[in-house]
Amino acid sequence: MKVFLYSGRFFAAAAVCAVFPAIVPGEPASSPQASGMVFDDNPAGDSSADTYVPDWSRFEKKGLFGVQEQPPPPSESVDLAAVESHYQALLGMDISSVQRRKTLLDMADLYHKYNVRQKEAAVYEKYIETFPQDRMVPELCMRLGFLYREIGAYKTALAKFYSVLNSTLAVNRSGMVVYRQLSLRAQMEIADTYFGMGQYDMAAKFYLRLKRIEMPSGDRVQVDFKYAYTQYLIKDYTTAISSFQNFIQTHPDDPLVAEAHFVLAGAFRQINQPQAALAEVLSLLQYQAKKGEDTATWTYWKRRTGNQLGNEFYEQGDYESALRIYQAMARLSDEPGWLWPSLFQMGLCLERLRLTTKAADAYDIILAGAQKAREAGTTLPQSLADIVDQVKWRREHLAWQESTDKSLNQILGQ
Repeated sequence: MKVFLYSGRFFAAAAVCAVFPAIVPGEPASSPQASGMVFDDNPAGDSSADTYVPDWSRFEKKGLFGVQEQPPPPSESVDLAAVESHYQALLGMDISSVQRRKTLLDMADLYHKYNVRQKEAAVYEKYIETFPQDRMVPELCMRLGFLYREIGAYKTALAKFYSVLNSTLAVNRSGMVVYRQLSLRAQMEIADTYFGMGQYDMAAKFYLRLKRIEMPSGDRVQVDFKYAYTQYLIKDYTTAISSFQNFIQTHPDDPLVAEAHFVLAGAFRQINQPQAALAEVLSLLQYQAKKGEDTATWTYWKRRTGNQLGNEFYEQGDYESALRIYQAMARLSDEPGWLWPSLFQMGLCLERLRLTTKAADAYDIILAGAQKAREAGTTLPQSLADIVDQVKWRREHLAWQESTDKSLNQILGQ
């Protein structure tokens, strides 16, 4: 992705000049509904008819730390230049402020739909410049933060998220609820943005502040996990371990628990506690997902954790610990893509432990499965075919070794 690095003010000014003619505010009008929101010409007023609620659904994130979910391409084509021209002509007329607001937001929606991010941001900047006291301003700053972060302009994104915290809304019952929603989300996005910049110390400070705030349970899970993870990244392994242990105890059924075990095992390895790391791996591998849980997530982390920690134990010569991990993995599924790699790794561990008969048994299970696939006319994936080739070689080596040992024993009279 091409990343543009510039200040938000320069970016907005340049794009706005390219898109908009001079705008002259029009006369007030009645308050029609637009996009589910009520506009009026006294946005700071104490109107009981206020139905504004923040909506950043278009910027929903995939993953924990701010990867944007790209919208699907529009099914219909449009002459974007012609539509732009229509909007520019409308904005150049002497229309009411309510109509002007709605037109700007509709134009931003168009740019978002067709993935024209620079112009979408320019429209929001123009809206804020034209209606600085409007109740939509805090949310539009939030949207701008998402957009700038998406293109890699992290400092500008931070400035926009901070501006949400410094903004004010109508201080009535509805306005206060909205402001609290925006403020909480802005603090979370500030922390995530610092994380994306690699400034884990700053991210950790914000996550710690958020841990002290009352929030919905879904947000609480995210904040607790992210705080623990930043502690791991800044190498405060003691805090990371206690935080992840508390996370697992507090949110035992959340899918993030699987990843928590993975990072926790890594933290124990970093402080030279291999048996504690092994316990975390085995705890994860032995977990039985409940009905309705995200089994795909649990499976992914079981595979990744088992393979990574098992390989680390093997490479460091701790073959018994590696063997326990691969044995636990082999029990999880009889599907060849899962079972055969585990059996192969088990065989290697058993060889190193001089348990050659058991190693041969593990290899024979793979060879029997491959023979059955050939008889059924099934073509194995290349990854499994490679394992079968290696197993054949290992099995032949074991047979040669056994034959050699017998010959030596006969020569030596044993």
